[in-house]
Amino acid sequence: MPNSTNSATVTIDVWADLGCPWCYIGSRRLALALAHEPDGCVVTRWRSFQLAPDSMVVDVAATEVGREVGIGFDFKRQVKVSDTTLAQQAILLYDGEARQRAVAASLYGAYFERGLDIGDLGVVARAVADAADDEPARVRTRIEAGASLDRLEADAIEARLIGISAVPTYVAVGRVALHGAQEVEVLRSFLAQARELVTAS
Repeated sequence: MPNSTNSATVTIDVWADLGCPWCYIGSRRLALALAHEPDGCVVTRWRSFQLAPDSMVVDVAATEVGREVGIGFDFKRQVKVSDTTLAQQAILLYDGEARQRAVAASLYGAYFERGLDIGDLGVVARAVADAADDEPARVRTRIEAGASLDRLEADAIEARLIGISAVPTYVAVGRVALHGAQEVEVLRSFLAQARELVTAS
């Protein structure tokens, strides 16, 4: 169990693609790992990464693993979206805000469980607005105005510079990296290691 008496704040950059089922599983496992952390003790930041379209394959194993963490993948209904830029932009609108995690979860669920097209601006605006307690029209306007394009481009550059080649990848306090949709206990150990570094610095 995490040490709830330790108040050191840990920042985790979550590199992911909304079209990746294992990123969805990883996000749910991370949420479970964070469930007993004190409020404000861990800050997560979405970092945008786009997988190559031909790597977006249905993984049968993901269905079973997803069920274990409460995800009901429905690949038969899924509308294939090879470019998740639009949805990534929407998540980055809330960069630095606690509700960003809820926005990402809503878009994952829309795509993988409800078979919605997250390449469609209207679909994205509605899913995001529901999760962020925002107005769909406002979300749509901000995306159309390119409000988060600079952040999206910066993420693409940084991913190349630090060698991000697969997702999900978690980078804590800029130094500790963990790759793949790891088990909850592995993520908790990762958090503990990151917190030790923060405390020691």
